[in-house]
Amino acid sequence: MRKREPNQLIVAVSFSILAKQQFTILINAEQFLKHIERTKVIIHMIDAASVEGRDPIADIKAINNELEKYNPDLLKRPQVIAANKIDAIYGDTNEVIDGIKKEFEPDIKVFPISAVSGKGLKELLFYVRSLLDQFDDAPVVYQ
Repeated sequence: MRKREPNQLIVAVSFSILAKQQFTILINAEQFLKHIERTKVIIHMIDAASVEGRDPIADIKAINNELEKYNPDLLKRPQVIAANKIDAIYGDTNEVIDGIKKEFEPDIKVFPISAVSGKGLKELLFYVRSLLDQFDDAPVVYQ
């Protein structure tokens, strides 16, 4: 096992449980959930511009419901919402982001970001780093 260097952030990307509803299953749910068990912080990446026509609030609730059914302790881990695609939003406000913040904050912090331009990523990563700093460096062991 590789040792994590100080201030190194290791990110694991997984397919959404919801993807199995619309696409061929690329990773089975059991593998996905075991993978999630190894994480210390859960980051929900959602489409804030709603270009995909999904309801991000319903998606986050559905994912958390699946996590709870699998292992209720997973919901005790810190969660963050990365509201992506703000570069595709016109104007200063966004109903989707406002709705997500109203629904989940202050329990789950929402960060409007743009993966394309990088806007908001520094703030998101600093916040995630501060959450990770609350844990020891021991790896999360799962069965």
